[in-house]
Amino acid sequence: MKYFRFAIIASILVYAGLYWYTGSLTLLYLAMTLTVVELAVSFDNAVVNATHIHKMNAFWRQMFLTVGILIAVIGMRFFLPLVVVAFAGGMSIVESYTMAVNDGHQFGETIKSAAISIHGFGGAFLMMVGLRYFMDLDREEIWIPIFEKPLMKFGAIQSQTKIPLDILATLALVLIAALTLIPTADLQFQFIVAAGCGIGLFIVVDLIKMGLEAVDSKLANSKAKWAAGGLGTFMYLEVLDASFSFDGVIAAFAISDNLFVIAAGLGIGALFVRSMTIMLDETGTLKTFRYMEHGAFIAILCLASTMFIGAGVHVPEWVVAVTSIASIGIATFHSWRVDATEAKAV
Repeated sequence: MKYFRFAIIASILVYAGLYWYTGSLTLLYLAMTLTVVELAVSFDNAVVNATHIHKMNAFWRQMFLTVGILIAVIGMRFFLPLVVVAFAGGMSIVESYTMAVNDGHQFGETIKSAAISIHGFGGAFLMMVGLRYFMDLDREEIWIPIFEKPLMKFGAIQSQTKIPLDILATLALVLIAALTLIPTADLQFQFIVAAGCGIGLFIVVDLIKMGLEAVDSKLANSKAKWAAGGLGTFMYLEVLDASFSFDGVIAAFAISDNLFVIAAGLGIGALFVRSMTIMLDETGTLKTFRYMEHGAFIAILCLASTMFIGAGVHVPEWVVAVTSIASIGIATFHSWRVDATEAKAV
């Protein structure tokens, strides 16, 4: 419970503030619903984050929980919708905010009009994240050989030939989704360009992350805490969190048109996800359940796929939630069974 103490206190204060501001029990209920939705669809995000934060020192862990959560809540759950509407509607941020306050329905419709680009961008980024993990030759554990070994062979070919097979595979999936699911040439072009930007961002962030991690290792004993111990990982996780949140922000407008309700509901959910990340890392849960990480990255591939599909066909939010929870749940259960069998053998 200690890992969620701050999140619980924050949720009470935020929900109370929302009710004081709106005076509506209905809006309070919608915010709580959005929190539950955010938790359900972002469980894989918590697991993936936990696989990285062990590289951080105490300073950067604290940054992840303080500055990082401000970026996640204010930046991605409040400011991002304003930016999307401003871009899609050809207006300023101030005009976008004014629309959010005075005409929530139109604000939500403008967000949805940019859904194809957001699905292409976020889906391509997450597809690269998932493929890069399963093509990694340094992984020791294999959970589903029939699925993972072929991808590791592709990783070996990519390493030997320097041909970016993960990028080519993602582009192929983008083209298939565009040509089979999206009805018009203009929307297809919009989707493909956005997906290309998502791939480009992944490459840039990955290069920056590798460079900063090299700096982190060289400055491991440095007194300049800002320059060592996790800057690269911190930046990578913030971008990764942003990619996870794209689909959820769009889907939230199907539940409520009120930006403050959405920011409160999704923001509290994001705070609980951060707390869960710290718990998974400090309790050693990922080491105890050896396949949980695999399940999380399979959930990422499924999320990326649903974002591609969602560009042309509506995918209910519960499908994403069930897929995420089922992937990680099955992986966790199988880990327990394997550990129990090995213990009996000894």
